[in-house]
Amino acid sequence: MYRGNFAFYNINFRRNDDKTLIVTGEIKNSSGASYSMTVFNVTLFIQNKAVATGKTKIAGLIHGSTKPFECLVECAEIMEDRTITKINRWDIVFQGGY
Repeated sequence: MYRGNFAFYNINFRRNDDKTLIVTGEIKNSSGASYSMTVFNVTLFIQNKAVATGKTKIAGLIHGSTKPFECLVECAEIMEDRTITKINRWDIVFQGGY
């Protein structure tokens, strides 16, 4: 999935504890710029309601490269395994970089 100048692949969620999830995946930089450090906001949704948010930092995201990421997201309510399967949308947004 492309979002602006970045593409996201292999997005997965797993429970860390009752109120946090770990989101993993890969980000490809197609922005035309190379970054020493980048920050992305991650939001998970169940039926258009944001249920978990977090930030991830990725170092060395060079133009054209794909890097793995892992993000700890905080949940609005307790997340049981059956609730995680109801996540039907995610949004990852470039916050900034240098």
